[in-house]
Amino acid sequence: MSSNQLIHDAYNWVLDSEVSYHMTQSYHVLDAICNLKEPIYITVRTRDVVMIKNKGTMTLDENIKLFDVLYDKSKKKTIGSCELHEGIYLFKTTKLGSSLATCSHNESTLWHARMGVLVFLLREKFETATHLINFCKMIQTQFEDKVKTIRSDNGTGFVNSRIQYFIQNEGIIHETSCIATPQQNGRVERKHRHILNVACALQFHANLPLNFWGECILVVVHLINRTPTTTNKGITPYEMLYGKPPSYEHIKVIGSILSHDEPKTFSQAVLSPHRRKAMALESIKALEDNNTWSLEPLPEGKKLVGCKWVYKIKYTGNGEIDKYKVRLVAKGYTQVEGEDFKETFAPVAKMTIVHCLLSIEEVKNWELHQMDVSNAFLHGDLNEEVYMVTLPNYVVPNSKHICRLRKSLYGLRQASRNWYGKLSQAFIQYGFKQSHVDHNLFTYSFGSIFLATLFYVDDLVIASNDTSTCNNFKAYLIECFQMKDLGKLKYFLGLELSHGNTGLFLCQHKYTLDILKECGLLDCKPSGFPPQYRRLVGRLIYLTNTRPEITYSLHVLS
Repeated sequence: MSSNQLIHDAYNWVLDSEVSYHMTQSYHVLDAICNLKEPIYITVRTRDVVMIKNKGTMTLDENIKLFDVLYDKSKKKTIGSCELHEGIYLFKTTKLGSSLATCSHNESTLWHARMGVLVFLLREKFETATHLINFCKMIQTQFEDKVKTIRSDNGTGFVNSRIQYFIQNEGIIHETSCIATPQQNGRVERKHRHILNVACALQFHANLPLNFWGECILVVVHLINRTPTTTNKGITPYEMLYGKPPSYEHIKVIGSILSHDEPKTFSQAVLSPHRRKAMALESIKALEDNNTWSLEPLPEGKKLVGCKWVYKIKYTGNGEIDKYKVRLVAKGYTQVEGEDFKETFAPVAKMTIVHCLLSIEEVKNWELHQMDVSNAFLHGDLNEEVYMVTLPNYVVPNSKHICRLRKSLYGLRQASRNWYGKLSQAFIQYGFKQSHVDHNLFTYSFGSIFLATLFYVDDLVIASNDTSTCNNFKAYLIECFQMKDLGKLKYFLGLELSHGNTGLFLCQHKYTLDILKECGLLDCKPSGFPPQYRRLVGRLIYLTNTRPEITYSLHVLS
């Protein structure tokens, strides 16, 4: 609403946040007056139709301009007037004339504003019918209500035989706007523009490629439905629909580098259903099925070894979550050499041998397969007498009994050596010969058939020139140990492998991001502690396997 100080006292304005047009009956207050291409027809309170032919620009003061103001010759009376008193606008009502255009608040429009927006991404226009029918069924099932009216334009996505058949059977009224008159669906058109504007801003801010526009649209609608509005008196559309306030804990800045945090304690892990399931069904069951321990009283003079749960997220080659791993680990640092363990050394595969095997595979066009051992260290035979405390929340019939370990357990000082001996023995029994260059490389040859296997703890790589021989060997390993066949080699020791037309390509994209994340350098934050710096240098040394150009810089840093 304007005061009588803005323009001449004879012309007062009423401000309405929901009108479709600016209108005036005063021709001389308009600038840049022009004729409309097509007349605009407005229905006034008396149901009479007023034809508008002209529009212009109105200047209220130096900072306020109204564009596209319609000139209405039929308006004869002022709706209201106001004056400015000590910074406050005082409104004095006057009697409304019959020629004034008024509007009533549409109940469906109000509820549309309250309930927010739902959006479905379509590949083709014909999918509109499927999503619309599913939406109506969802409303009926989840909220025990029915859709009574559908309003749309005359597009073929809404006006077709399938939708007509559905609304006739359900008794739904289908209202359509006039052809080439988007103004009759002004709220929907404006909401479309609102969503697209915000989506473009999010996409630009996150520097996302164009093919992510659909995800940006979904994010915008998700945020709009969880944003309080004045229409709902400060309540979100989500709460209006579901009767409870929404949660904001899951909302992140679009385009951010996200990670799944790993719990540090048992109390944190039990809050996650994924890890509770992993502890109950995978870890404890595997320990019991393997006869890892027996419950016995602690002999006099024997020391107990502690234990704890360790939680890890295992990823696939493209960085997606494969599974949530939970493992019971013994506190091997409490063991005493000569009593609880003797030898601890276990060799691992050399990266030069890994590169050599990959090069031979590419040149000779061999097949490379990968296998993973589930709970590898539990297969090792334990020769020493080791006693361990019972694990948390594990029910023991006799409170005086503790666990005497019969098999190796993760965390024991001799566990890796026991597993290495068990697996090497299985290879030799099959007919493999151990390499003297790398003790983790085993080769098998019979006539023209050649088979080579290289393992690093519980990850095995098998190279062969004969598919049937390779499959027979994998079946043998699955029979001896609890192994999983991962198919062709794609991810090994942090190396991501990709076959192309010109050769085999290696990269360590995920490993590089892990280094930056763990060291706090995603935002280039410096580290002031020498141990962290040395650890970072050590990890960068391993990164030179695929990034040799950093070797000299790393030499200077180390």
